[in-house]
Amino acid sequence: AAHHALHPVGNPGAAHLGQYAPTWDGSIHKTPDARTIENARYLLENGSICPENVVGQNSIVTGSGVYTSYQDPILGTTVYFCYL
Repeated sequence: AAHHALHPVGNPGAAHLGQYAPTWDGSIHKTPDARTIENARYLLENGSICPENVVGQNSIVTGSGVYTSYQDPILGTTVYFCYL
């Protein structure tokens, strides 16, 4: 039940319909693998490794600047983690 609070489909206010790629092909309904479950468990139990004033991630720079970013080799896009 707790997972629904973080789940875009379980919490309709968290995302727009079709915003996330797994909603396009139905893969959002697949059972996550062990690595994904362990990563989620770690974050829920220990919190993020990002500083408290870093919020979310985006494909564009937002807020007051970039904390870090990475290039997604599969999608060919850059993901930014930005300061408030």
